[in-house]
Amino acid sequence: MIARAMPPPVGQPVASGASRYLATPTSSFWKSLRYLADARLAVTCLLLAYIPLFGRQSAGEQAFDAAVYLPAVAAYFVVAIAWAVIARITRRGFHVQLLGQVLVDIAVVGLVMHAAGGARSGLGVLMLMPTAGAAILSTPLLSLFIAATASLVLLGESLWRSLQADATAHSGTDGGLFVAAVISAILFVTAVLVNRLARRLTDQERLAFRRGEDLRNQLAINELVIAELDRGVVVFDAAGGVKGINPTARQMLGLPDRDVALAAGSAAATGALATLRALVGSRQPQADLSVGGGRSRLRAQVLSGSSRSGPLKDRVVLLEDLDRIEARAQQLKLASMGRLSASIAHEIRNPLGAIRHAGNLLAEQVPPGPLSRMTAIIEENSLRIDRIVEDVLSIARRTATREAVSLPQFFNTFLPEFVAQADTSWERITVRLGSREPIYFDPNHLRQVLVNLLGNALRYASDSPGAIMLSWDADGSRGGALRILDDGPGISAGNRRHLFEPFFTTEARGTGLGLHMAQELCAVNGAHLRYESRAGERHAGGFVIEPEPAPLDAQARAEPDRSYGSGDT
Repeated sequence: MIARAMPPPVGQPVASGASRYLATPTSSFWKSLRYLADARLAVTCLLLAYIPLFGRQSAGEQAFDAAVYLPAVAAYFVVAIAWAVIARITRRGFHVQLLGQVLVDIAVVGLVMHAAGGARSGLGVLMLMPTAGAAILSTPLLSLFIAATASLVLLGESLWRSLQADATAHSGTDGGLFVAAVISAILFVTAVLVNRLARRLTDQERLAFRRGEDLRNQLAINELVIAELDRGVVVFDAAGGVKGINPTARQMLGLPDRDVALAAGSAAATGALATLRALVGSRQPQADLSVGGGRSRLRAQVLSGSSRSGPLKDRVVLLEDLDRIEARAQQLKLASMGRLSASIAHEIRNPLGAIRHAGNLLAEQVPPGPLSRMTAIIEENSLRIDRIVEDVLSIARRTATREAVSLPQFFNTFLPEFVAQADTSWERITVRLGSREPIYFDPNHLRQVLVNLLGNALRYASDSPGAIMLSWDADGSRGGALRILDDGPGISAGNRRHLFEPFFTTEARGTGLGLHMAQELCAVNGAHLRYESRAGERHAGGFVIEPEPAPLDAQARAEPDRSYGSGDT
C-alpha cells in the first residue's frame, strides 16, 4: 500500500544504510509518507468503531475507561488530519515528520490500549502500523528503535497493570503480559523482515530505474543517429501504418517536414508510401522505384528477421538514392582513373622525351625537303602528346591557369588546325558569336575539350553544310554558354546518364575517355559541361560549356575585341 522511494538519478552515488536515510528524500518518499498519514486516519476510524463493538464488554473483566479513551481517540483524529495536511503542503523536515508521526502513534495506541483494558483488548496489534512504516522509510537501526519503543510501551503498560493489581485480582493480568510479549516479538520480526524487503525492493527499483535510463539514452542515441543518416528509414507496423520515418526519408519521398498523420489510408500516405507499403506486403527483399514523377530514383530494401531481442514485429525499409549511389561509384571510378592516368602519363613522358630528342638530332642532319617535313611532323605531334600528358597530370593535380580567351582569335587559330587534322570540310562547321565577351578558361584545356567535342560531333553529324554549329553567348556577370551542336540523331535518354563515365562508349573503336576528359578539364576550370537536347530544331542536340563568370577585376579591365565581327562564318 505504501509506495517505495525512487532511486537516485544515474551518475549520483547510491546511498546505503544510514546514509540512505540521511540523504535528501525523493518524491516517492513523500508519497509514502502521505500514504502513511492516510492509513492513520483509517486507524482512527477503527478506534471509533471499537466503542460500540467492544466498549461495553470489558476485556478480561477489566473496566473500559471511556473518559480516557474518547478524548485520546478524538485528539488522535485531529493529529492524524494535521499530519496528512502537513505531508501534502510541505516537503521540509521529512525525517522530523516521520519520527514525530510514529512516536505519536506509539503514544496514542498505548494510551487507548490502556483505556480499553490493556494488551488483552487486542489494540496492541495497532503498533504494527508505525513499526512497519518506520521499517519501510528508514534505516534498519531506526526501525529496530521504533520496534523497541513500541515494545517497551506494551510491556510497561502490562507490567504496570500487573503491579497495580491486588491479591484478589484476576489472573488474567498475567495473560496480558504474555500477549504484550508476543506482540513485541512480532514487532521486532516485522521491523527486520519489512526493512530487509524494503531494501531489496529499493535495489530492484534502482536497477530498473538505471536500465530505464539506459534504454531512454539508447533510444535517444538511435533517434539521433537515424535522423542524421544519409539513408532513408521508414518503419511500418503490422497494420501498414508508418510507425517512424527519419528526415532523409521524408525528403526522398517528398513528404512534409512537420509531423503529419501517416497511417494507412491518410492523404500523406499515398504515392511513394503506398508503393513502399505494397513492397512490404509482397515480401520482396528489395526493389527500385521512382518518385516525384520520375525525378528521383530510389532503392528500397526491406529488413526482416530477428535480433538479439527477438523477432521483428515491425518492418523496416531502408531507402537509398540511386543517383547518389551511382555518383559515389562514379567518384570511386574517377579516383582510380585519375591515379591510373597520372601514372601512365608520367611513364609516357620518358619515352616521349627520347623520341623528341631523336627527332631533333635527325632534323639537324636532314637537308630541306620531304624528310625535313617528316621531322617537323614528329616534333609537332611530340609537343601535342606532351600537352595531353600535361593535361592529364593537371587533372590529377586539379590545377589550371585560367585566363581571358578571345574566342574570335582562338577560333581563327584552332579551327584550321582541327579541320586539317580531322580531314573534313570547312562547310560542315558554322561559328556564331553572339557576344564579344572573352571566355575564362585555360587555352590548352579549351583546345583539348573542343577537339573531343567536335570530334564526337563529326562522327554523328551529316555531311551537309552547317551540320555542326559553334555558338557563344555570354554576359560578363553571368558567365555564358559555349555550345557545340550537330544535326545528328542525338543521344538516347538511357545513354545520357552514362555520357561522362570513363570507358563508356557506343563506338567499337572508341576508348570512352574523350567526354570524361572533357568534363574533367571543364571542372578543373570551374566550368560545367552538360548535354542539351533541342528536339524539333535542325541541330537536335549537343554539348554546352558553361564557364564561371569573369573575375570582378577582369570585368573592369575587359575590352571587346573588334578585330572579329559577330555573325556566322
